[in-house]
Amino acid sequence: MLRNYDADPATSEFNRLPADADEQTRHALAERLAPYARGLLTKYPELHDVSADAPRGAHFTAHTIGAAINDLYNPAQIDVLHRVGHLLRTRLRPDRT
Repeated sequence: MLRNYDADPATSEFNRLPADADEQTRHALAERLAPYARGLLTKYPELHDVSADAPRGAHFTAHTIGAAINDLYNPAQIDVLHRVGHLLRTRLRPDRT
């Protein structure tokens, strides 16, 4: 999965996103990243619940991942990640037939 991380141009743009990126830039980038993220979740379904087998539980896992995200990404990138999550939960749900 990590070997192909930069396979989508939007991931490179995300990596270069400055902390002071404007609203329009953040919105547009989230729109471009959401299909890529949906593809990752389809290809790697275990990503849906990364805490499923966590020895210290879901709460500890969520706290640890949150701390890592805050350490690794700037505020604009974190905002884009939240927007992508929202898109995945709403508009880009798989068809339910």
